[in-house]
Amino acid sequence: MRVLCVSSGLCNRSSCPLANSRYATIREDKGRCYLYIKTAERAHAPKKMWQKIRLKRQYAAALAQIDEHLAYWPKFLVHKNKQRLTKITQYLIRMRKLQLKVKPKLVTMPARKEKMEKRKEAKAEAAAQLDKAIEKELLERLKNGTYGDIYNFPTLQYKNALSKEALTEDEKEIERDVMLEDEEFFVEDEDESDDDGDSVEWLDEADVPLSEDDMEDMATPSTSSSSESEEEEDDEEDHMGGAKQRLSSAEEQCLNLLLDQNRPFNVQNVADLLATRGVKKSQADKALASLAGQGQIVCKEFGKTKIYFATQEDRATLSDEELKDKVSRIEGLKKDVAGMAEAVGALQQEYKRLKSSKTLDEMEQEYSALQREAEELDGKLAVLRNGEVKQISPAEIKEVEKSIDSCLSAWKSRKRSFKNVWDTVSENLNGNQKDLFESIGIEEDEEDVAVLEKTVKAFSKKRTRA
Repeated sequence: MRVLCVSSGLCNRSSCPLANSRYATIREDKGRCYLYIKTAERAHAPKKMWQKIRLKRQYAAALAQIDEHLAYWPKFLVHKNKQRLTKITQYLIRMRKLQLKVKPKLVTMPARKEKMEKRKEAKAEAAAQLDKAIEKELLERLKNGTYGDIYNFPTLQYKNALSKEALTEDEKEIERDVMLEDEEFFVEDEDESDDDGDSVEWLDEADVPLSEDDMEDMATPSTSSSSESEEEEDDEEDHMGGAKQRLSSAEEQCLNLLLDQNRPFNVQNVADLLATRGVKKSQADKALASLAGQGQIVCKEFGKTKIYFATQEDRATLSDEELKDKVSRIEGLKKDVAGMAEAVGALQQEYKRLKSSKTLDEMEQEYSALQREAEELDGKLAVLRNGEVKQISPAEIKEVEKSIDSCLSAWKSRKRSFKNVWDTVSENLNGNQKDLFESIGIEEDEEDVAVLEKTVKAFSKKRTRA
């Protein structure tokens, strides 16, 4: 049983609702205060033992209600209830004030996410340092002429990269002079052992306007890499040749399928039918699109769906007589199919009936079992007919039933009395009743009595039918 809150908050006899038959306390529920009163006059009805009175929202009016309902009560209880009402009213006011205040929203930062961000920053920093090192190394190789003249690069970006390097004071003065003259040259000779070495010169883009022919010359590769480019082109041609061959094979298979079936297909149907021949959906889509573009098949679009079918121009048209003959033939075949379906249904029903019926061996076994049961019943009936067993008269049966009913009614009355006493004693006890009965040593016979009642009812029904 749930015990109401103590009025004073202390655990002593004067403040305990269980130790006092006359008690009162204040409770708060959803912002409203209620006065609970317990009196000894309602002790016989535990369900209605506590009286609940809703107090007004105004503090002074609530105090007046307490004085009115606890007019002739001990001053200690009246004082403690007023104290409890004051305390509850104060914390309700504080709750309203806190709800009106703007509170900062606390956002949690997962430690796992922070670690991931730190690792990403470290990787990005390492990658940036690596990029700078690569750029520096490439500039050094460019200055040293490691790659010769096998590439063309933008002059402006190269000058910006050079300007970022640390320059000495003499180099700064030279740079100022060059900028005043609005010209800048940077010449680097190749290895002295090369007789055909050419000098490389970089000029400002504004000083040297390039034409379309010059741009084509810059785009052409040098003679030193001609062999490598030819090998790459050969590999690409071989790859493209294999792809074209596979595409042509897929086109041939798709075209043969459409001509043989002579009905509309979508890409998925064609891919499913040709999957065993190694044609994938992408290849089938490309092959059907190519055939439709060549005019060998017809493509119709219905929204996002594309339907492909063979052209009907080369097909011979049927005359009216031939068309009627084929239609009549189709109708005859349909009738034959319907008749065969009915025959199949009848055979299936006959098969189910025969399958559900018992076999000859099963019927013989059931007959023998019934025969044995009949012999046993005949033996019992013969014993009863000979008078070897003393039969019970109807008066004795009624007397036994009457005694059983009286015993059951006595058991029910005693059980009811025990339940009333037990409910009064165990009103404030906690725990399971069954466990408590086991610990005390109380035995229950409800299951046995239920079996007895069921047996008596069955016997009475059987006797009434007879």
